[in-house]
Amino acid sequence: MRKLLRRLEAFCPQTFGTRSEFENSVSEERCLVVVLPNLCDPDVLRWISGLSRRIPSQDWILATDFTPENVLKLLSLGNMAEVVWMSELEFKLPEAVSRTLSNTPLRYFSKIVEESSQLPSELRRPLCAASFEMRPPLTVQGLCRSSSIKETRLRYLWRSHMGSDSSLKVFVDYLILAEALFLYAQCGSWARVASEIGLREGTLRNICRRLTDHTLSHLSRQDPSTVCEAFRSWWVNSIAS
Repeated sequence: MRKLLRRLEAFCPQTFGTRSEFENSVSEERCLVVVLPNLCDPDVLRWISGLSRRIPSQDWILATDFTPENVLKLLSLGNMAEVVWMSELEFKLPEAVSRTLSNTPLRYFSKIVEESSQLPSELRRPLCAASFEMRPPLTVQGLCRSSSIKETRLRYLWRSHMGSDSSLKVFVDYLILAEALFLYAQCGSWARVASEIGLREGTLRNICRRLTDHTLSHLSRQDPSTVCEAFRSWWVNSIAS
């Protein structure tokens, strides 16, 4: 297990020893991994089937033994992103986690930041940390908390390489807007999206207007990748200026 956790280190993993600890953290994590070697226990199967119903919008990965009995039980389970066999866990699980996270806008942003090798890793690391949260940080302070960096240090690094403090808030707002459009594509309600993220709908509308010069209604008719591409353009220009 220690060797596996080292291979997952880049994803900032947390481990939980009991079902209650795991379920208490479900709403805070972007990618969930459930390790259950034997699916034939009726109690285990009921719990994991219930998990699918309780988190219908959240992808999770199941690690289990490759047996005929387990394969049959898998047919009754819900919205898993992937299944990884225990015998292949050390090498296949990091790949599965990476694929699951890469399907989100925050992970896309993280990839753009990671590839900006002209920036010091001390700056890139906290900016990338937001991609592993279930929801984007709403403030610069929240961004600092997600990566355990002092706000004064992050602002200093940002000013040294990216420009004024105000553009750091623009970075956070792009995270919020991209995630909002991603969630809207799933539920079709801006009010629900704002509630999920933890903002007032009016605040979300203001962010949209500031970054795109358009309304949320206009944005809802666009492809979710629209904001991601706008972020890429803004990011490249910010580094170059």
